[in-house]
Amino acid sequence: MTRKPAFPWRLAGAMLLAVMVCLVGTATGARAHEPSMAVMDLREVRPNDFFAQWTLAPSEDTSSLRPMFPRQCQYRPPELLCADPGFAGRIGFAGIGTKTSAVMFRVSRLDGDIQTYTLTPAHPVVTLASGPREGLQAWAGLVFAYVALGADHIVMGVDHLLFVLGLVWIVGWRWMLVKTITAFTIAHSLTLAATTLGMVTPPVAAVNATVALSILFLGPEMLKAWRNEPSLTRDRPYVVAFAFGLLHGFGFATALTDAGLPRVELPWALLGFNIGVEAGQLGFILLLALLARAGRQLQIHLAGWSAAVPAYIVGGLGAFWTIGRTATILGAL
Repeated sequence: MTRKPAFPWRLAGAMLLAVMVCLVGTATGARAHEPSMAVMDLREVRPNDFFAQWTLAPSEDTSSLRPMFPRQCQYRPPELLCADPGFAGRIGFAGIGTKTSAVMFRVSRLDGDIQTYTLTPAHPVVTLASGPREGLQAWAGLVFAYVALGADHIVMGVDHLLFVLGLVWIVGWRWMLVKTITAFTIAHSLTLAATTLGMVTPPVAAVNATVALSILFLGPEMLKAWRNEPSLTRDRPYVVAFAFGLLHGFGFATALTDAGLPRVELPWALLGFNIGVEAGQLGFILLLALLARAGRQLQIHLAGWSAAVPAYIVGGLGAFWTIGRTATILGAL
């Protein structure tokens, strides 16, 4: 006797499977969840004379990045010298998205004003304010920059999205999904804050391997849900989401700790980054919901066996990343 699936696969299977194909297409290498970020600090040492310094993750370089400064400025690394009207106008970086997925640009002026901008392949150019930003305007600009960085991190973090997709696949469109995603959000917010504020310092390589292991874990759990078999993730998905959310929070924190932030910026950076991560995560879930609705409207039906394909894709990618990241740890030893 064939078991009746607990989830309406034939209503949403085609759409979710299409998302899986997109994710697999971008999931290359064992470092899929680590968007590479570079940070350029420009510190004003004399009026309109700046000293430029890159802050990078250890494995990154800036050979593919070509800075573009206002025409009144001359850049002779590490010095940037600007004529009237000073360091103001459009600035950007050509080559974002080649080796580096995002660039954070921070300007520290003599009067103590700090301006922070985030550049991505979608927004590679920004306009610098002509004068210092004060009060609410300054902090709002700082928070917005980290919101953009957080959203970029979750969108580029294929394995984080695969984990969320696996949870949606198992739980389905019901009230339990709200509890599950909330548990995941609370968990990764806690470890993100603890790591960014320096309360804990987990080994990055081990975190990467356990994040991959969480995806490998979901593969068999998705198969059990498809077969209508009992499992921990199906019965108590919020417990699994919270436990693995703690690990994913350590992974999110890497983007902020690599930036080498001044401690005075940390609370605002943490707030903005977390908002960006949540916005990207909710946007992804909304996309899945829209695709599932489209499947119902179009009355798309697949063969019963096709519903198991995403489980094998998730499990296979999780195994691939787990092996690759564990090999990295063993190689370092």
